[in-house]
Amino acid sequence: MEYKFRGQRKDDGNWIYGDLIHNPEYEYPLIGFDCLFLGDSREIPPYNKYVTYEVIPESVGQFTGLTDRNGKEIYDGDILRWFISSTNTFAEELLEVKWGRTGWILKSPLFKRWGIKKEDAECSEYNAYGFIIHSEIIGDKHQNPELMEGI
Repeated sequence: MEYKFRGQRKDDGNWIYGDLIHNPEYEYPLIGFDCLFLGDSREIPPYNKYVTYEVIPESVGQFTGLTDRNGKEIYDGDILRWFISSTNTFAEELLEVKWGRTGWILKSPLFKRWGIKKEDAECSEYNAYGFIIHSEIIGDKHQNPELMEGI
């Protein structure tokens, strides 16, 4: 799995993708990207240089390693709509992608309807894969908080 993060830039709200950097000198976490070194490759210094951006801490999400049915990368905080292939329709209930104790999980009222007794109606990574491959991202909980009302 590729370890990658995304976050919304603090200065303009745009999404950026890269490595998550924790530095106690900064009030906010940073997302960093490797820079291209312009010049002769023999002159590359023996340390990495990064272009970094301060990001809104609550917006930081890790890549799950999976893509939705359209090939779009799925991150913590994404909201999915599950496509039911047998009926060729979308389920009414939405799915929230989030990190649990042992990996990523899905949270949805859909699972309560099916009799899952967990308090938060969550589905583990192992059981959720079948939902993921038939789902599509319709937003995220940071830019589309209205989607969270039914979850």
